[in-house]
Amino acid sequence: MKTTTARAETISAVEGRTLLAEAARRWLNMSREEFIAAWDSGQFVDDERLGVQQVAMLLPFGRA
Repeated sequence: MKTTTARAETISAVEGRTLLAEAARRWLNMSREEFIAAWDSGQFVDDERLGVQQVAMLLPFGRA
């Protein structure tokens, strides 16, 4: 059986915010701040679009 080795990278708070901002713009055509506000207000509760999921995964990095 072949084993693989994973390597974890760390990113800074600035890099995390940039990552979220770029994804929000690319996938949803909105700013990082707009996405966070919309997410926090529940606008995406039942939204199953791939773009929403892609950006939401980055929230822990982009809120820093």
